[in-house]
Amino acid sequence: MIRRVRIFLSICCVVPALVGNAHAADLTVASLNTLHLGWGASPATQNKCEQIKGLMSKADVLFLQEAMSPSLPCTELGSDVASVCSEARGGSSYKEAYCFVYKASKITPVAFQDAPAASFSRPPYAVLAKVKTGTADHYVWFANIHSIFGDSPKLRQKEASAAGEFFSRLVTTTSEAIATPPQGFAVVIGGDWNLAVTNKKDAYQPGFTW
Repeated sequence: MIRRVRIFLSICCVVPALVGNAHAADLTVASLNTLHLGWGASPATQNKCEQIKGLMSKADVLFLQEAMSPSLPCTELGSDVASVCSEARGGSSYKEAYCFVYKASKITPVAFQDAPAASFSRPPYAVLAKVKTGTADHYVWFANIHSIFGDSPKLRQKEASAAGEFFSRLVTTTSEAIATPPQGFAVVIGGDWNLAVTNKKDAYQPGFTW
């Protein structure tokens, strides 16, 4: 799923907008569940890496879920493309990592934050990044989540409440050398919600299957 937005406007699950030049360059954000990236035969992994490369031809930052190791197995995504991944997380028999793939000329990760492990099956992972917008630099949190699987309203509501608290805290969470903006940091949230996607008004870009 790809979204192209003005970096100073709120989108989907974005909280307070960045302050500054309201006509700065666009920031294009995408999110993809990679379905066990790194598992299985090499051609399957290569196919997924090609899809990631294709998305990065359009996006500035790509949120990945279900990477099966803390390092991305894709080595030819482009000279300006870099990545950072969390440690693997999940149950004792199944673990996966979150990854962020980004344009290094535009985005620089500077700090990282984990959600409390007790509240999630796969605790969300967030990266505070410096984003170049025209001639200016701004800071934004990118937060990645893979929601709990299943149809239990109680478990989903519990996790959603904890996620909301985590994302809200990021607004005023900073690293040592970066001052918190007066309105707080922007927080851009992407992920796999384990919910059906509707397309009644062509609101979502058609995807592909593995």
